[in-house]
Amino acid sequence: MEPSREHLLSKLAWMSAPLALYLFVLQRLWVDAPVWDDYGTVLDSVMRMMDAPSAKDWLAVVVAQHNEHRIATVRLISRGVAALFGRIDFRVLVLVGNLWFVGVFLLIWAEFRDAVPAPLFAAAAFLMFQWSYYEAGIWTSGGLPNMGSVFFCFACLFFATRGRWPAAAASILFAILAIGSSANGLFPLPIAATACAVQGKRERAWLFGAASLGLWALYFWGYRSPAAHPSPMLALSSPLATAQLFLIVIGGIIPGRWAPILAGLSILAFLAWLFRKGFGKAHPTATLWIVFVLVSAAAAAAGRVGFGVFHASRYAIYSTCLLVLAFLGVYEATRPWSRPKIAFAIVGAAAASFAISWMSWRDALLFSLNGHLLAKAVPAAPDPSLARYFGMYFPNPAGSAQILLAAESHGLYVPKEQPVYPSSLRLTAAIAGSTHIGGSIDEVSVAGSRVTASGWTEIPATVPGRTFSVFPSEGIALAMKVVTTDRSDAARALRDSRLVFSGFRLELDYPSEEMARKIPESLCVAVEAPGHSASVLSRTKVSCPPLPARGTS
Repeated sequence: MEPSREHLLSKLAWMSAPLALYLFVLQRLWVDAPVWDDYGTVLDSVMRMMDAPSAKDWLAVVVAQHNEHRIATVRLISRGVAALFGRIDFRVLVLVGNLWFVGVFLLIWAEFRDAVPAPLFAAAAFLMFQWSYYEAGIWTSGGLPNMGSVFFCFACLFFATRGRWPAAAASILFAILAIGSSANGLFPLPIAATACAVQGKRERAWLFGAASLGLWALYFWGYRSPAAHPSPMLALSSPLATAQLFLIVIGGIIPGRWAPILAGLSILAFLAWLFRKGFGKAHPTATLWIVFVLVSAAAAAAGRVGFGVFHASRYAIYSTCLLVLAFLGVYEATRPWSRPKIAFAIVGAAAASFAISWMSWRDALLFSLNGHLLAKAVPAAPDPSLARYFGMYFPNPAGSAQILLAAESHGLYVPKEQPVYPSSLRLTAAIAGSTHIGGSIDEVSVAGSRVTASGWTEIPATVPGRTFSVFPSEGIALAMKVVTTDRSDAARALRDSRLVFSGFRLELDYPSEEMARKIPESLCVAVEAPGHSASVLSRTKVSCPPLPARGTS
């Protein structure tokens, strides 16, 4: 007898508490700002789709390569969000990515619901929803493609061997969506075709095989190897490094290098034990999921080993899926469990979830900070030297600024606005020795008769009335100027988003080159502002504050 709808919902309700906790933390970490690839995958792609002069040009933008991927699904979702809300909100896109991962859990629940007691899905949910994969969880270009691909691939394999032709059609549709999310979306249909052939479903095997050939041909039509990426063939010449990277992906639920390798070996050992216990026969769909994850991990290792052996948080979604499947498989292999044992499993899974999140928490906060740094500078007074955007997390600042400017003109996206106040500059005969260190002078240079000093201060340009006092005061500076600069590095190092506006460049023009050359020998700077205590900026190899100025006691 089929279980009632109410009974199924009651089973599903056990995942609600872990999921609610995860979503609560998510809304504390996400931010409406592009990070790294988002400038190209979201903003630039959507603008080019909006500006496409014809359907052919529009389609070319949708299916264009991004690295080794053709992220059509990601681009279409981003365009849909822009059309629905009238702008891009990166928090919505992050939420969509996380909902794909919720969908992965629902598929796992559907596969195991008849064999596993409802309370154990609470334990499985605690293991599923933690923060080892924070890059995927709070980064649009980490979540939409990676979480989306896993969901669509799992859905493809879920329907591959079920039902009649509508299920087969759904399987192919999900494969297409997976291919449009990430390159590993190419894998599920060949896996499904093989599974159907083994199970004697020849017509479906031929269908999936033909669909695979067609989709692979379309995918690689006009494909070009990414110029900035090393060849996957390097994996053949570096088998040990490739094997290590494979294990790091499999055990990536734990950060680091050697710890995830051990975790990966442990997960593989557990899976091998489960298959000896008949897991493959009991759950053929889950077996296909595991095959897909292992193939994806192998492909990631081969494609990325040229960059070195490293841990990437976004790949921890694979480790997470394997852990959840292994946990449910262990129950089936050792059932029945008593109520105390089930309660202990829930508490243990919750503790493991918190421990896993704790190990990645500092990195998650730092990654979230990257989005919080972005701001549009709004000068309180006209200042042509002030950059328009600060805190862009992108390797090409000029390129990202151009994309942001274009996004504004399209009415697509505007970063949060931050008032920036002009700073004043004065010469002083001495700097008080009691003032504390509140920043740094990183570089002092002389070009002709101009002295330039750059660094950062704990009093950012977002504070009105910031004043720089410069020692020594000998000589008359013909012109003095303060330029506010981006110091995202200081903001990240001190984990304080305000410091993105803490950078400065002081320009002092002196009457002669000879006088200018003497200044750096003892140059020191103090900074103050109303409501803030004065501070001295540290400087390598120069004692600040200096000895009293010449001619004073």
